[in-house]
Amino acid sequence: MEDSKRFQLETAKAAAATADEEMLREKLLAKQQYAEGRGIEASSVAHTPVEPTETFTPTIRRAKTFTQYFREWRHLKVLLGTSIAWFALDVAFYGINLNSAIVIDAIGFAGDIVNDKPSHFITRNCLGNIIINLLGSVPGYWIAVFTIEKLGRKKIQLMGFAALTVLYVVLGFAYHQILDSSVAGFIVLFTCAQLFQNFGPNVTTFVIPGEVFPTRFRSTAHGISAAMGKLGAIVAQGGFMQLKDRGGKNAFIDRLLQIFALFMLVGFFVTFWIPESKGKTLEEICDESEEYY
Repeated sequence: MEDSKRFQLETAKAAAATADEEMLREKLLAKQQYAEGRGIEASSVAHTPVEPTETFTPTIRRAKTFTQYFREWRHLKVLLGTSIAWFALDVAFYGINLNSAIVIDAIGFAGDIVNDKPSHFITRNCLGNIIINLLGSVPGYWIAVFTIEKLGRKKIQLMGFAALTVLYVVLGFAYHQILDSSVAGFIVLFTCAQLFQNFGPNVTTFVIPGEVFPTRFRSTAHGISAAMGKLGAIVAQGGFMQLKDRGGKNAFIDRLLQIFALFMLVGFFVTFWIPESKGKTLEEICDESEEYY
């Protein structure tokens, strides 16, 4: 697959800078050798003034390396912001799906794995998941699509993390009371959480890293951010999956929701390290002149 035109342009710039700098260096060395040679020949007779050696200063900027660029805190904090936010989101995003079975059961689509036919059990569970996604996830995604250029990426991410923090605090600390008193209320809160995941960080954590880094480092920085997200998914599935039945079946879910609320709060605060990219070109967002010295 061909590299983007922006990346090809930056690569050409770097190659031209290296070639021009090498050529200028060779010219400067040749002039110095010529001047030294004239001085030696004239020394036995008289001192012959040497014409001032022309100073060659490379006019092409030299590109910084990945390490040089992100060594500066103002750039590093952006990478940390995108990475930690994605990590925090995926811990809760994959962990909250532990509750899907409870919601599916509450709306009557869980089925009976012992008495039902396997095909009937799977079909009902699939329909239950479709209903949950249609109630929250899909609308949240499309709201984000239609508002991301109006509200801005950063504002949507902050709003999403803030709403999820509140929802997970409510679901976590009043988990049993809500389920015992109103199943419909639990479904509404769970659906709102699904909605604000997509009308929030589940969209923006993917979009923002593709816009806030210089061209030469964009795919690498986006990859680091995404890898941190997948690490969060591993923590949720490999770690929290083992905790949900601690003390009995689904007995630890309320505490898991409280933990997820803390991760959402972390995501909210690190979002302030990320610049807003709404309505700006890629060069304006990341100030690509900072990539050179």
